Amino acid sequence: MTHDPGFGVVAAPPGRGGWFTGRVHDDAGPALADEVADVLAHLLLLARSQGVDVEAAVRRKWLAWEADLT
Repeated sequence: MTHDPGFGVVAAPPGRGGWFTGRVHDDAGPALADEVADVLAHLLLLARSQGVDVEAAVRRKWLAWEADLT
């Protein structure tokens, strides 16, 4: 396992798959929150510049099962 002192992220070594398999330490706090906010803001700016309806896309991709729950 490796440790990123910037956010307290523990991740599996390279070559162990494409998904994040570690965890974020409790002390990552504001630094990690700021990075998440930056990524989200950039994605929303990209979506707006390309005319992507984010709400419709989330409903189609992530909430398709929602009707089954009611």
